[in-house]
Amino acid sequence: MKLLKSMSLIICCASSASVALAAEPVDSVSIRSVKYAGTACPSGSLGMSAASWNAAKQALQVPLPSMIAEWGPGLSLSQSRSNCILAIDLVVPNGWQYALAAFEYSGYAKLDDGLKGELTLSTWFENLPTGPRLSQIFEGPYESDINQRLSIDLAQRQWSSCGQSSPLTLNTALKIKKTRPEVASSAQGFFSLESEFSSSSWSLEFRRCEVPQS
Repeated sequence: MKLLKSMSLIICCASSASVALAAEPVDSVSIRSVKYAGTACPSGSLGMSAASWNAAKQALQVPLPSMIAEWGPGLSLSQSRSNCILAIDLVVPNGWQYALAAFEYSGYAKLDDGLKGELTLSTWFENLPTGPRLSQIFEGPYESDINQRLSIDLAQRQWSSCGQSSPLTLNTALKIKKTRPEVASSAQGFFSLESEFSSSSWSLEFRRCEVPQS
């Protein structure tokens, strides 16, 4: 099976034809803080120095440990799931807010008949209701590299608060489970996110804050 040693996350800024001057604040964006949690990136596993904002590429780069879910004889239930939670506090110029627009990722899955692998991305801003949730399922028998882009409809996007710090939380999770009760005890499954530096990206979109009407 394909074993992946490490993973890197990239958050990119996407321009939008429907939002005038959407990319204008990118050069002024910076990172205030990045916090980690989850089985794939426990708290303290990475420091602030691991994260960097690349204005030229319009990307926040965060190298992380691998994300792997496995199923099979001798493996525990906890090994069938993996997740990484990032709480990213971006400094955005006054008068602008941002939203998650899409998730792109690369990976690999090998699943026997009767098993399925599921990727989910749950997102929310601190002090705001839970935001969009993306998911994708691969049912066995399945074996392939994976390159996917999952988009969030404009009406479902959640925007950061205007005029105050509002960290964006991204909970990326992998899981393997049975599709039916009578799956063979010898069934095996492997699901991972790719280790290449640019394999995963969370596209952001910017818009100007609305001026309150007097």
